[in-house]
Amino acid sequence: MTDTEHSKIESAAPKEHLDLRAVREARGLTLKDIFQQTRVGIAHLEAIENEDYRQLPEPIYAKNFIKMYAQALRIDHSEILERYEQYLKSLEAPQEKTADKKPALRSKRPPKYLLTILATVIIIAVIIIIFLSLQRDKNNPAASSSTAVTASNALKVDEAIAPGVDQSAKDKQPASAPIEKKLYKLLIIARDSVWLRVAMDNKPPQEFLLRQGDKIEKEAYSSFDLVIGNAGGIDLKFGDRFMGNLGKPGQVVRLKLP
Repeated sequence: MTDTEHSKIESAAPKEHLDLRAVREARGLTLKDIFQQTRVGIAHLEAIENEDYRQLPEPIYAKNFIKMYAQALRIDHSEILERYEQYLKSLEAPQEKTADKKPALRSKRPPKYLLTILATVIIIAVIIIIFLSLQRDKNNPAASSSTAVTASNALKVDEAIAPGVDQSAKDKQPASAPIEKKLYKLLIIARDSVWLRVAMDNKPPQEFLLRQGDKIEKEAYSSFDLVIGNAGGIDLKFGDRFMGNLGKPGQVVRLKLP
């Protein structure tokens, strides 16, 4: 198909609302052809064409699918993304209205004079308790003396026992060796075109678009969090073990290791 025919096809679709299915059919492409190029599932491709955005995954993945779909049709993805953003805003609008309808909670703080009275009562109670305690100690000096003698005797007993303890043995106890963190290794091998998102040790994720034969090796101390856009087109080797079949071609899979 010549560039002139391409321009005629694009001009035939209304600029205000681009008919994606008509553009694809005019290109002579099927959804299966788009899937072969992008590895985006056919169900997701249909959702993009029909503007049934409820069938798409989270926005971060859906936007990547829309860009790959538009690239396969050789059209600008801006208009499709704008429709998708309007859909996301329509979901937020009802929540904002509900929040506006909630009545403001009135403050139920007690009056200042009640706080002043309460503080005064607490101070008076503390003074009375201290005064009574001092009076009791003055009236019963024998109890205080007995307590002091008991404490002195206990100290002498501890001193008598202490020489029998090998204090040097305690000092010679070896310090516990520091615990070494285990390092996990992950080898990613692409058997087909695949979009991939990897987060290591709860750090910000990294995104990759791999082609057949590409390999990536990553390391982490605690965990790997993966989102795979084409489960049937990738092999994972975690440590010394291959993970085996992860899913069907075009299937989006989330995986956490170990």
